[in-house]
Amino acid sequence: MVGFRVSYLVLLVCWAFGVLLNAAQDFTVRHEPQGPLGVRLDYQVAISWPKDITLKPAVRRMIMFSSHLKFKKSVKDLSDGQLWQIAHDAHAEMVADSKQYGILPKDVPTAMVVLAFENEIFLASSSKNAGIFAYEYPETKVLKTLQLCQLEFEKEGFGSKTHKNRGNCGEVMVAQLYYSQGDDMPLLATKSARIAAVLLNKGDTSPTQTDPCGSDRDVSEPPHSCTAHFTKAESKNKQDVWGCNKFVVAEGMTPLDVGDTALPYDLEELLGKPEISQIQLCGSPTAPSSS
Repeated sequence: MVGFRVSYLVLLVCWAFGVLLNAAQDFTVRHEPQGPLGVRLDYQVAISWPKDITLKPAVRRMIMFSSHLKFKKSVKDLSDGQLWQIAHDAHAEMVADSKQYGILPKDVPTAMVVLAFENEIFLASSSKNAGIFAYEYPETKVLKTLQLCQLEFEKEGFGSKTHKNRGNCGEVMVAQLYYSQGDDMPLLATKSARIAAVLLNKGDTSPTQTDPCGSDRDVSEPPHSCTAHFTKAESKNKQDVWGCNKFVVAEGMTPLDVGDTALPYDLEELLGKPEISQIQLCGSPTAPSSS
């Protein structure tokens, strides 16, 4: 009986602590972005996932940040180094925006991704408190790609495993933004898209440039393939996991070299003043930014 009471008390304390933590966050108002790239909280996701905030206010909210920029000129004039700097700046904007909502540092996503092609730039963070959002979100081409990678991985003899980070990485989220614009969106593989990610590692004060997550498997594979080049026997002492290293290949995106130096840029001088908006997930239409 004493053990039961102690267990109950522990549960009660944990519940109360969770309520207090969530109380520190305030999602009653959607705030304006804090920087020129327009990176801001996906408000619809925050108040809708995993449950409607009005029904489950104590549930930890899914947190992700994003922005969408369109130009009159092609982004091919942006160097890889400048795209890296955009990713760094977008990460800083995310941190600034998170403070407007009282989001605790542990709930701020660690990664920010930039996806660039034609006359567009998409920015998306990884997601926190998302569960398996990528697998439960209304079926899109992203889910189909994740399923393809999982199937190919299983065919190689490594078992049926989902994305190592449950599809919560920025590379997956940024593709989700693109495909969420409509059912008839052309495959990203047709866009010659460049992609880059920065990640804030534990204990660091600034993010570092990083390759897509995953094991050290060969990613120099044919487009639209997730298949590894070696057998299960050859993978001994390696992690039998797959991640965004497979996803970006399947989507035909080209990861930038993490060894590149981030370079300064002036978007308006290079490409003209951008049209900045946010593609909100969870059923909300594209939302224009006032910036």
